[in-house]
Amino acid sequence: MAKKLKVGVAGANGYAGMTAVHLLARHPGVELTQLTSRSYAGKPYAEVFPLLELEGAFSSEPSLDGLDVVFSCLPHNVGAAKVESWLAAGVRVIDMSADFRLHDAEQYPKWYRRQHPAPSLLGKAVLGLPELHEADLKGAQVIAVPGCYSTAAILALAPAVS
Repeated sequence: MAKKLKVGVAGANGYAGMTAVHLLARHPGVELTQLTSRSYAGKPYAEVFPLLELEGAFSSEPSLDGLDVVFSCLPHNVGAAKVESWLAAGVRVIDMSADFRLHDAEQYPKWYRRQHPAPSLLGKAVLGLPELHEADLKGAQVIAVPGCYSTAAILALAPAVS
C-alpha cells in the first residue's frame, strides 16, 4: 500500500475549505492531519464537521512538521504571503484562490486591484488542469487551481488550438 499523503487545509472554514475537507476526508490516499481557521481556532473538528470522523482541533496556522501538502483555501492575497514559508519547509501547496493563476506580476493589479504579495513565486506555479498539464503537475511545488469560468473556456477551446 502506498504511503498516505499528510495534508493540511488552511482556511478550512470557508466554502472552498469546507468542500476540500469533505473531499479529502474520504480520499483513501490522504491523511487529513490539520485544519486551520482563525475563527474556529481551538474548536474541535467534530463541532464543525459532525458527519466526518476527524480528531483534533482547529489551529490558527498550520504546523508544517510532517505535512506533505497544504491546500490553501485562504482569501486572495492572504495565502500568497504564506506560500514562501510553506515551500521553504518542504511542503507542496495547492492554492484555491486566484493568487497564482497569473504568471505576470504586472497583470495582477489590473485584475485584483493590488500588488501580488509574492511575485517571485508566480512563475513557479502550474495551472491545475491535469488534462493539459499532467507532466508539469507531477513535480509542481505550487499548483494554482483555476476558476470555474476559465476552466470551462480553456477545456472547451483546447482541442481547437492543439
